[in-house]
Amino acid sequence: MAKEVNELMKVWVIDDKWTRDDAQKIMPDDTEFVVSNVNDDPKIISGNSEKAWDLILVDQNFQKDPELLSVFDGSGFVAQLHAVARKKNLKLPPIVIITQEPDLFANEVPAVGPNRPLNGGFIGREPQLAPVLDVEWLLAKPEADRDQEEVTKGQVYDLISSFKAASGIVGDNGISFNETIEFLRLPSGEQWNERAISDVRRALPPISHNPDRPDNPNRGPVSLIRWLLHSALPYPGLFVSDFYVSARLGIDRESLDKIVSNPQTEWARQLAQAAYSGPGQKLFSRRWWTAGLDLAALTVFELDRRDIQKSLSDLAGCTVSLIEVADPVVVWNEQLVESEIVEASAAVPVTPPGWPAECIKPWMLISEVKKHPWLGLMVDQADAAELGIQL
Repeated sequence: MAKEVNELMKVWVIDDKWTRDDAQKIMPDDTEFVVSNVNDDPKIISGNSEKAWDLILVDQNFQKDPELLSVFDGSGFVAQLHAVARKKNLKLPPIVIITQEPDLFANEVPAVGPNRPLNGGFIGREPQLAPVLDVEWLLAKPEADRDQEEVTKGQVYDLISSFKAASGIVGDNGISFNETIEFLRLPSGEQWNERAISDVRRALPPISHNPDRPDNPNRGPVSLIRWLLHSALPYPGLFVSDFYVSARLGIDRESLDKIVSNPQTEWARQLAQAAYSGPGQKLFSRRWWTAGLDLAALTVFELDRRDIQKSLSDLAGCTVSLIEVADPVVVWNEQLVESEIVEASAAVPVTPPGWPAECIKPWMLISEVKKHPWLGLMVDQADAAELGIQL
């Protein structure tokens, strides 16, 4: 049975410099928060770890030198938090690294992709780095930018509300499949609902439900959030990005925005309903239920192709612009970030280490793959031989 969720959001901030005024700038309304200074509080963990937080924000750079048995940065502090949780059997909320230096992890090897360092900032690559650091997410501190402060505030709110929603839905006896569907806020009454439910099964959510006894107190709600943020939303499968929608429907992203912002036809309304509106949406660019996209694309496939722009515009109820790419595919760059739509003849499918097996394989530009042996190794041997890719 789902437990009642309190409306007040509680956040614990661990930093070496931030004051309450600094933290206040990114706190949503109705948030109660505590800022602990790692230099002033010798009992920082024992005094706060057992409280009922909804989110923990940890600064990365504590400006300390490494010493034996001493925590000198945020990721080390996170490890200690997890150690305390194991020792005391505590249920931790999502833990997020927040830093003004996004390139501090440049030498870390991401969880997905070739065995190469991140080699830059983590922004846009959070799902690849968060599992390595054993955190749910990473945020960059906004620097005297009101617009960015509002963006970060929205992301903090999303993380808190996602945890509170998961806690209320899951309860204390693990995660069931039906609870996962409820958590994702799958729209009801759409023709593609049953297909979407099958897609959720294929996406391998962390089902752990035991109806007889509460035996999963530590990672229940958080494991659901980890699955969503580290696997389901970042990689194409259960959900896809605007790139994939544009490639499948053959229209540019500006036209896509126009169609779904003010749907004029039943087809446009159904497409708008396929836009994902559940937890984690503010941490990624727009995502779509793949099942909803597939149904929309099937209708497009059956259109009169003699004047496809007119046919699509009639279907959408507004004038649309086509992408000027024949046989389009979405390509990912060397950092495994979606980059553009190109003709399939210019790209090749790859299998990156750590890529979720249940997700759609990414494609990369052949010219890019040929530059680096570690990218070439991700290409199927038959494709590599045909394309002249040296392994």
